[in-house]
Amino acid sequence: MGESGIVRIELSDEEDDFFYSKSAQSEWCERYSGETLCEVTKEQADFLTEYIGGMSHTNWNGVNTDYKKDFILTEENEEMIKDLHDKFQDCANDWTPEHKGEITDDSVNYNTAEDEGENGLEIVEQEGKLYVKLYVDCVVYEYSDSED
Repeated sequence: MGESGIVRIELSDEEDDFFYSKSAQSEWCERYSGETLCEVTKEQADFLTEYIGGMSHTNWNGVNTDYKKDFILTEENEEMIKDLHDKFQDCANDWTPEHKGEITDDSVNYNTAEDEGENGLEIVEQEGKLYVKLYVDCVVYEYSDSED
């Protein structure tokens, strides 16, 4: 991150003057965050409500599932949790902050809780469909040409 480019300094043959020109590009990144809704089935919503305290994915920690209570985790339940994480990641990747740069796919994180490290899961019903509210953030790289 920073600025890179070419600076050209020329001595005039006829005068003792220097001519200066520069072409450069600046690069920086910012973290953007927001909310999105991710559609779930009735079966998934019931499972989440009964057993799951929260679900998240971060690029430094991978996927995480917090459980509300002890229960027997069957193969079907494990598959549903995997499918939910995949679905939540897809929804997070589809979320677009207001920016003019590039989002790196590995920087997109989601959490069902508003505050990282906390449990929380909100199921919202809209127009007869069920959604999980996701809190999403990502890193956006922005570039600009130097005007010097």
